[in-house]
Amino acid sequence: MDQIIILDGNVVGLVSDGGSARWEFERLEDAAELYRLLVLSVDVEDRIEFLVQNSL
Repeated sequence: MDQIIILDGNVVGLVSDGGSARWEFERLEDAAELYRLLVLSVDVEDRIEFLVQNSL
């Protein structure tokens, strides 16, 4: 699934094939933490898929 993850100030946005979501935070640090978690989750899933495909 293709995803676009955006961090713009205190706002985090996620757009994917399944729809979109937007989160607004009072603190930049909270927005950055959610952004980091979203990016890590995408990277981990992609990496696992790559490793599984190459091990078959």
